[in-house]
This record gives sequence, structure tokens and C-alpha cells, in this order.
Amino acid sequence: MSQFSNKDYDADKYANFRPTYPIVFYDKLKNYHNGKGNLVIDCGCGPGTATLQLSKELAFKKTIGTDLSMIMIEKANQKLQESKLANDIEFVVSEGDDFKFLKDNFNKHNVDMITAAECVHWIGWDNFQQAAWNNLRKNGSLAIWGYVDPIVVGYPKLGEIILDYFYSDDKLGPYWQQPGRNILRSLMKNSQWDTTKFTEIENMILDTKEYGKGIHDDRLYLSNTVTIVALKNYLSTSSSYQSWKKKNLTSKDICEQFFEEILLTYPSLTPDSKVKIIFNSFYKFARAK
Repeated sequence: MSQFSNKDYDADKYANFRPTYPIVFYDKLKNYHNGKGNLVIDCGCGPGTATLQLSKELAFKKTIGTDLSMIMIEKANQKLQESKLANDIEFVVSEGDDFKFLKDNFNKHNVDMITAAECVHWIGWDNFQQAAWNNLRKNGSLAIWGYVDPIVVGYPKLGEIILDYFYSDDKLGPYWQQPGRNILRSLMKNSQWDTTKFTEIENMILDTKEYGKGIHDDRLYLSNTVTIVALKNYLSTSSSYQSWKKKNLTSKDICEQFFEEILLTYPSLTPDSKVKIIFNSFYKFARAK
């Protein structure tokens, strides 16, 4: 996403107000992989959230995170220093489907796992599959996952307000890059695996309408407990907001409007009130043939 590469983009805010991924998910990924643990590459890594979790939870000998945005890579390196992880971790500037940074090992089928969290809808699924397969070893794992459109537990109107601000024509709706956003909103249901290159496919869709009904392991839903201020800041990390801001320099900040509407709708809430948000989530795993 070009907005995330802009020099004025606030990578600190992105790192602080985007959710992390549940540890139980990494357990599931570890059990699925069940193979060599020499090299994992996390594409579209942003500020390194999933990359650092992968390195810690799956303990590959070498972990590489890539992102097109220098700002994000700088933030990822800062988080790496703060984490004090002793693992071999490296961050490089690269497009999500470009593995030339591997140099002599480029397209040599020697990567054990490739991951991509919350980004393949921007990269392009078909190109990404091909590029990943060119670099995965036989039986190496490709795993992608993402989240979108949260509900707020106990406050149904807040979920409606979030969707209104994200997608209404008079708010952020026209400012999303398409078709990427719609692909994400569909939880990549129509993004098919190339079965000539991948096998042992696992796809999981976690719809918030099914949360708490015993249909799925609810621990796999991406969720977070946040303050109302943090919810406002989450909205401000979206690419659509970055585009809106450039086109509405003299308008009242739309995130402030969002914040005020929440407090008007639920007067019992304060800026520091904490609420639980749960996202529609998806996971897609496969092995390279």
C-alpha cells in the first residue's frame, strides 16, 4: 500500500493500535508445518508484529520480514531491538511477491515457510502464490491470514458505527484502494489455491456472527481489548483515512467525528472505557508440491 510508504505515515500508531495475533493460532500453524525450521519469510510484515511473533513461537533458525515501506521496516527494526529476542531476525525492504533479496538462493526452492498477514489482498493472490512456490522447498508451508470489520462485544451499535465510517460514501468508503479492500472483506473466499502447485490445503473462515456458538475455536478469532481512544486510533491507521486526510485538509478530522459519535451513542462510555473487539478473520494454509 502506497499510503503506508509515505514519509508522513505514523508507523508508531500502526504498531501500537493494530491488534496482535493469538498465540493459539501460532500453535495451529506450528502443528500444521511440522517440518524443517531453517528459514521463514514473512511478507508484507509492516512494523514486524507477526514476524516477531513467528520468530518467538515457531523458533525458526532464521526469520526474514519484508515490506515495501522503509518507514515500516525502520519501525520493525526498532521493535526488534526492544524485544531483545536473541533469534536471527532480519528486516528488508522488498515488495511482497519479490524474493530477489535471497540473492543466490532466489527461486531455488529452499525456504521452509512463507507467511503473509493482512496483506495478500494488496499484493495479488495469483502472483503471490507463484512467487512463493518458486521459493518454497517441497512440502514447505505457505500460510496467510487476515482480519477485517470488527464487532464490539456488548455494544452492537458501535460495530454499526465502525462500518458506517469505514464504508459510507460520505465518509471513508470512496478512499479504499480497490479491489483489495473488497477482497479482504470477503475473507478471500474467492481466492482459490493453485492445486498444481499446492496440496494439503486448509482454509478457515471465522465470521463474527458465529462467535460464541461453538462452531469454531473462539480463541482463533483475532480480538483485542481496547479503550475508546484506542478504537479511534485504530481507525486512523487505515489506508483509507490516510487518503481521506490528503483530500480533506480543512475538514474536521473524521476520526474525531467517529470518536464523538461513539460517546454520544453510549453516554456511559468514557474515552478510557475498555471494550472487547472481535474481527472477522481468516486463515489459509497449504504445502508446496
